[in-house]
Amino acid sequence: MLETAWKELGFKNPKNERVQLVVGTIIETMNDAADKEMKSVQSLRTYISTRLLDINSLLGELSLPPFHVEPLPLIPTAKKIIDKHRELQVLTKERMDKWQELETSNRKLRITLGLPSKLFSFNTRIPSETDIEKLQTDVLDLNKLKAKRVRTFKQLQRSICELLVDLEKDIKDHPFLKEFCGQEECVSLSESYLAKADELYQSLGKECENNRKAIDSLKERLAQLWDRLETPQEERDSALEGIIGWKPSDVKALQEVVNFYEEMKKENMGKFILRIREEILNYWSKCYSDQEVKESFDVYFNDDIFTEQLLTVHEQELEKLKAYYQENIEIFSKLEQWEVNWERFKDLESRAHDPSRFNNRGGTLLKEEKIKKQTHKNLTRLEKELKTLAKQWSAQNSGAPFNVCGIALEDYLDDELERFHASKENEKRDRQKAKQLEIEASKKGKKVVEKNTPSILISRTPIRKMPGLAFGSTEKTRRLLTAKPLSPLNQDSRMLRTTRTRVNSNLVNKSKLIKTGNGQENTLILSKNATSPQMIGLLLEEDQFRVS
Repeated sequence: MLETAWKELGFKNPKNERVQLVVGTIIETMNDAADKEMKSVQSLRTYISTRLLDINSLLGELSLPPFHVEPLPLIPTAKKIIDKHRELQVLTKERMDKWQELETSNRKLRITLGLPSKLFSFNTRIPSETDIEKLQTDVLDLNKLKAKRVRTFKQLQRSICELLVDLEKDIKDHPFLKEFCGQEECVSLSESYLAKADELYQSLGKECENNRKAIDSLKERLAQLWDRLETPQEERDSALEGIIGWKPSDVKALQEVVNFYEEMKKENMGKFILRIREEILNYWSKCYSDQEVKESFDVYFNDDIFTEQLLTVHEQELEKLKAYYQENIEIFSKLEQWEVNWERFKDLESRAHDPSRFNNRGGTLLKEEKIKKQTHKNLTRLEKELKTLAKQWSAQNSGAPFNVCGIALEDYLDDELERFHASKENEKRDRQKAKQLEIEASKKGKKVVEKNTPSILISRTPIRKMPGLAFGSTEKTRRLLTAKPLSPLNQDSRMLRTTRTRVNSNLVNKSKLIKTGNGQENTLILSKNATSPQMIGLLLEEDQFRVS
């Protein structure tokens, strides 16, 4: 192509000259291209080196390990470095955005909770994961605290609104109440703000509690007035109609009812004083008051001139007794239990000496024994508890004893036991004396028994028919014929009863005692002309005793 062109241009021998020109141009172009490529290589090397420094710098700020490039051609290496750099830029932006978000939340929470601001910083240009975790933990703690205070706020708001209804108050009369109860969402959750709300709640709660106590006190007073005036139930229900709560209006209405019956009380002064005297007698009994206490009030108790002053004195005495009883109700309650068990125990002990108890059936004796054991166990426990309570009361009252019927509680319990044992000893001596008198009277009134006429034998067992009556020995015969019912063996209810044979006198009035055999046995033979049966023999065995 070059040669054809040269010919058309008119060059006769253009090879050397034109070839050199073309070759020079080509070489120059090639050199320019090579220079450009070398510049590109150098520029790429510089970019890679610079970006690698930037990447490692970012990694250091992000608290990440350094980035190492594998030995690859420049273009793949550059591409890899570009991708890594973009990745680090995204990570940096994410961290910074998260930090700013957490920091903003922390600041707002602290303002809402009324807490002082807290500065969070980091050593590098970009916060590390540890720095973000610390800030995030603080924000989580603040959110928990906020949730807790929100619950407290809601509860206080609801409770205060309920109390306001019960107290019949309007929130418009109180600026803080208007602000606190009027907001749907809490504006401030500071500790001082909630403390103020809680203080208000406590104040309102005390007002309600005072109203409740006032209602209870008025109802109690009204019940006393009704009881003493003997007011019928229909009138009582009618008087309390509409008074169902403890609102101020209820207190006022109930107070008016009490005032009405107080006026009626003044018109029925004598009836009131007599009623209070009955209550005083009841509390003297419940408090185990001694005679000295009762006599100190005799001057008022026996006064027949009924006045307002006398009524006041009686009411004060009754209130004093009620307060004393309530203050020591645990002691008096256990003492009443002890008294009940003590009376049951004494009753069981007295029944133990009653011979008729052995005629009972159905396991009565066993039941009584179980009751007695349980009663004794209760007495032991109650006595121990009472003495412990008495010591505690004495320690709290400068060593003064807790008196019951004028003596210390411990002495009262011991005296009751001693009197019981003394009574048992007296009963035992009386029984022994009666038995001795019975024996002496029996000896004085004893008659001589003829050999052919045995004494009439009486028994509580059925007649046992035999051909004849045999005796083991002459002495046994004498004892059986003259025996009498025996007395109780001891005070533990172990009773002795003898079984003998009962015979009609018309069957033995003609009997004869005949000696038979070897003279060691005696046989009782009835006369043939006795009433039927013609032959009746009674076997007297050894005395049978039943001991319970």
